[in-house]
Amino acid sequence: PDLHLHRITAEQGRRYAMKRVADGVSERVVWGKELQAMRRMLNIAVKHGALASNPLDSLDPPKNIEGAEPFEWLPMPRIVSIVDQIANWSGRVRNAQRDADVIAAIASTGLRRSEFVRQRASDVHLDDGRPWIYVRFPKIRNKPRNVPVLPSLVPAWRRLRDATGPRGTVAPTVRTLEKLMERWQDRLEEPRLYCHALRHSFAVAHVRANISPFVLLDLMGHSQLDQTLRYWHVQADL
Repeated sequence: PDLHLHRITAEQGRRYAMKRVADGVSERVVWGKELQAMRRMLNIAVKHGALASNPLDSLDPPKNIEGAEPFEWLPMPRIVSIVDQIANWSGRVRNAQRDADVIAAIASTGLRRSEFVRQRASDVHLDDGRPWIYVRFPKIRNKPRNVPVLPSLVPAWRRLRDATGPRGTVAPTVRTLEKLMERWQDRLEEPRLYCHALRHSFAVAHVRANISPFVLLDLMGHSQLDQTLRYWHVQADL
């Protein structure tokens, strides 16, 4: 109550965004980072009973945000080729097989970068006939999800699980993951090789396989169907 959280309104959020843009800050930073951070802080207030609801939930960003990153993805045959090239790289590269496994694992599950680096060995279930990953750190509050693992990707996930490091996770830190992607972007001359493009690739591949939007919504961990349906719009433009 001393912070006057109950006085915050969506209109204040809109005015803040307009002022920041007028001050020269890009819309992408304002809407994609600053207001997102505010939403998360207010969600904490809601969780602890300081607010009845998040006033910024009703605040929608502009449809065409200036400076937004293009929607990039890779066809699955291209990802398979990349993974094979890395795993069989002829040069002197430490952990080339691990790098290939990391890329294959993200592309085959659609996990966000933040989710992937937090997966623990206990979250990886490969031995019960229907391999799957329990995503215990979802972006959406209180909505964990199970993501199936293709049988052909079980060996990659098993190697990652068996090589669990001191952090107790099957993947490196976010910064190490970023460096991994940058390293292979340069070597393979493939600028689309980064985590979120692999996530987009996972979604587009499922759209092409005629999966239900509601199933894909659960697999992707989206909060709203509109977020999922954009992949159908991309597919229609191909």
